[in-house]
Amino acid sequence: MRRCSRLIMPVIVFAVAQAEGAERKPAVDAAPRRLDGALLTAQFARAIESQDTLRFSSDVVSNFGDATLLKLLRSGSTDERRAAAYALGAVGKFESNLALARGLKDPDVVVRSMTDRALRAVWFRADTPENNERLRKIMTAIELERFDQALDLANDLIARAPGFAEAWNQRAIIHFFNGRTADSISDCRKTIELNPVHLGALAGLGQCHLRMGDRAAALVVFRRALEINPFDQSLAATVEALQAAN
Repeated sequence: MRRCSRLIMPVIVFAVAQAEGAERKPAVDAAPRRLDGALLTAQFARAIESQDTLRFSSDVVSNFGDATLLKLLRSGSTDERRAAAYALGAVGKFESNLALARGLKDPDVVVRSMTDRALRAVWFRADTPENNERLRKIMTAIELERFDQALDLANDLIARAPGFAEAWNQRAIIHFFNGRTADSISDCRKTIELNPVHLGALAGLGQCHLRMGDRAAALVVFRRALEINPFDQSLAATVEALQAAN
């Protein structure tokens, strides 16, 4: 649940130092990865300097698949991991979602921040262009607190695309703000079934359990979220407080 997650998760400031643009000659025994990494970091540095995200996305699509980007995110240098997380946020597919989420455990704070942003970008474009646009209309209606309109749109989108996890998450948000906590719990659970690393839905589910006075159930959910995102100090504090209360 996107809004509910804001209650326990800190705002991460997105800051990144410009990656080095100069390519280095790779060692012979590591040539494929080093060549991929050098090219990607050069494209990333150019994108940061020029703010030309469209060109960067085009360059990435032309030169890399998700598998290569995920490999760099997993085992590349710091600059390569930053560039890979940024690239996956720009063009990554939902099928890479679970592997991408491992970037939340990266030792580098910039990689973690970029991974967080990349995950949300992947979730919001996970269906057809038409359904992604319908999702944006739902989110706009929620922002404007037009919950009846948002609910009608969400019901329609879920009927059209029952496998679109973010549609269920947005309806969970609507139910939460309409005071329909049991319905919100149901939709959070469906979101998590479709997308096991959806931190927003996990946070929302935890908030729903707290609203209903079930601290034990909330603790289970927040612990699960902390396993996915262990560097989140707000989540850690929430888990610690609930453990102390129980």
